[in-house]
Amino acid sequence: MNNFSSDRSSPNQSGEGMRLARSHIENFPHDCLNCESPSLCLFNALPQIIWTANSDGAATYFNSQWEEYTGVPQTEALGFGFLNFIHPEDRDRTIISMQQALTHKTSYEIEFRLLQECGVYGWVMAKASPVTADNGEVKEWVGTYTDIDHFKTTQGSQEITETPPKLPEEGVYFLAQASAILSASLDVNTTLENLAKLIVPYFADWCAINITNSEGECRTIAVAHAEMAKESLVWELQRHYPVGADGVYHYLQPLRTGVVDACFEVADAQLARVAYDDRHLRLLRSLCFRSYLCLPIRLGSRTFGSILFVRDQTGHLYTNATLTLAEDLARRAAIALEKALLYQEAQKRGEDLRQALSILDEHQQQLRTLQRLTNLLNQRVRDLRSLLQVMVDAVVSAIAGAQFCLIVLSDPDDNQLNLTAAAGRGIENLPIGEPLCTIWDRLLLRVFVTGHSELMRRDLTVEDLHEEFPAAIYAVAIESASAGRLGTIAIGNWDNTNAFNPEAQQLLMAVGKQAAIAINNAQLIKALEKREELLETQNQILLRQNQELESQRQHIELQNLQLLEAARLKSHFLSTVSHELRTPMNAIIGFSELLLRQRQPPINSQQIDMVQRILKNGKNLLMLINNILDLSRIEAGRTELEIEEFDLTNLVLCTALDFGIIANEKILSMSVYIYLDNPCIVNDKSRLRQVLVNLLSNAVKFTERGSIYIHVSELSADKLLIEIRDTGIGIAETQIPHIFEKFRQVDQTTKRKYPGTGLGLAITASLVNLMKGKIKVESEVGKGSSFRLELPRQV
Repeated sequence: MNNFSSDRSSPNQSGEGMRLARSHIENFPHDCLNCESPSLCLFNALPQIIWTANSDGAATYFNSQWEEYTGVPQTEALGFGFLNFIHPEDRDRTIISMQQALTHKTSYEIEFRLLQECGVYGWVMAKASPVTADNGEVKEWVGTYTDIDHFKTTQGSQEITETPPKLPEEGVYFLAQASAILSASLDVNTTLENLAKLIVPYFADWCAINITNSEGECRTIAVAHAEMAKESLVWELQRHYPVGADGVYHYLQPLRTGVVDACFEVADAQLARVAYDDRHLRLLRSLCFRSYLCLPIRLGSRTFGSILFVRDQTGHLYTNATLTLAEDLARRAAIALEKALLYQEAQKRGEDLRQALSILDEHQQQLRTLQRLTNLLNQRVRDLRSLLQVMVDAVVSAIAGAQFCLIVLSDPDDNQLNLTAAAGRGIENLPIGEPLCTIWDRLLLRVFVTGHSELMRRDLTVEDLHEEFPAAIYAVAIESASAGRLGTIAIGNWDNTNAFNPEAQQLLMAVGKQAAIAINNAQLIKALEKREELLETQNQILLRQNQELESQRQHIELQNLQLLEAARLKSHFLSTVSHELRTPMNAIIGFSELLLRQRQPPINSQQIDMVQRILKNGKNLLMLINNILDLSRIEAGRTELEIEEFDLTNLVLCTALDFGIIANEKILSMSVYIYLDNPCIVNDKSRLRQVLVNLLSNAVKFTERGSIYIHVSELSADKLLIEIRDTGIGIAETQIPHIFEKFRQVDQTTKRKYPGTGLGLAITASLVNLMKGKIKVESEVGKGSSFRLELPRQV
């Protein structure tokens, strides 16, 4: 909940807090309570509620723990406002105790229930002492409220008393010594070892103190035994049968007699039951395990470890009173451990901070160098050789101990490392642009091949190398993720074999990466320039091609216009010629029919045959003329359907009968199958008959023997199917996509067996499309064809 409510301090501990608060208040003016002074920060850091009052008992100050515990601002508790938050049953006796203390100018302490933030009253112990002037008069009062609700709950319902039971004087003395030990050092191990020596033999015959580390493991830090010779047995017990991660000895759990991990009297038979094995039992018996307390070292919700207290004499068994003393000791140990751990953490953080600042300073220096190199590289990105020369000059001036720097790059043509840039002392005569001829070029080649950085130091015992080989040379591969290994950069020192520390090496590695990026960028720019030149050439070619294409497009558009005009003139010509031909053709057909019907004077059989030929060819020519007229109207978009409702069954049967005579003449069977629930449709009757005539005409024309079938059915309520199937010559698969084209016939020769213009199916397809229908064909050469006509019931 908060620091105050989670600290289960004992009366003695709260007294120490009060004395601490009092000593600070006596040493500084009262108005310091209203400023951000160090003492005020200390009061707010304490777990108890700290308060002050004037000489009349009216409260003048509460620390921040008041608001954390009650949820009420401190201002509402000033004066005598704090009395409103005391339980009504405890308020009168609290006021009486305060009045008696004011009258006699003496300290007082009392337990009462105080309203918590959650709305529940919790038990607290109030302690107060007067702060007197030199003349003995009370200037003000200082006091504390300490949360004791935990103790009141564990002890059960007890009658409220003015003064809680106090520890014996030797217990107070023991706790005072313990507090002195716990506050004497901030070293955890030393403090706990000294505490173990204090516990034994005063409070235990032997003990073990366990601490939980940062990994969550609990281990024994200190042990003590009244007999030094048996201390090794205690350590042996801890090593082989250690405390659990939660600070609990799990083998002792069956011995617990209540909520607290304790057993005031342990029988030998009980030891036999809880021991894991014979060795364990032998150790417990050797240590005379007669009575124990195992208390957690806990502060608030944080557990630091545990303390195991053991008595080995029957006459000195633990009791409830000693349990209270042990709990107080464990709490004090927890407070001391928290301070020690906070101190250690602060020390560690301080050291980490110093190291981090040192590293940060080094990194900033490196970053400044890299930034300088980056700025230089960005300014000279086109000229690669000048760029690398700037880089080696900057490296020599930036890296301490670097007396010279050089860069060698791989030449893909001759597969060698050529010196590209160099700066510094002792390499003035090295030839730029040529392979190195030094005794350390093998090092540069090895680094380039392996990609691993390498530091080589001169063997000082070899005098001959002094003038030729540097005291130290460090080489790094120049490698790009996209372009691969490009070369090597190296720094050297002629005098000091330890010239290059890890920071200098890391900086050169960073420079190597920058060099790889710069070289790669320069190469990319060069490649981009070539690509730009190539692109410009291609753009010029594309521009000329576009101009040519534009000229061709204009020429094609002109040709299209001419073709459209020619098509229009063709359609107009065909329409005009067809009309002009129909008039004499109608006369020829009419007079031929009159001659055939003439009885007086009769014409002979030869004349009849000639007139019949005239009539037949006239009708064929008239049908051709009508087809040409229909096609010209369709192409011109002047064909309109004359919609009417009619009987489809009647139309199909009548059309089939018209072709029945011709079929009989060719000894062909014609079958009609009509499956219509509703024969009425809305369409252009004459145009639909024209479609059926064209399809039946082709079926009869191209069928020499076999049958012709006509099927009429309903695909759905609003869609009809008319299928005309024959057993004629069929259509080749390659010709099927073209049969609906104008003037297209399977046999295109002038000596073809089956006459015709090739307009029938083209007109049929156009009319079906005009009727919002579909026409499909399936055919196989030598087996016949099937034309499927799908039409809506209503156009």
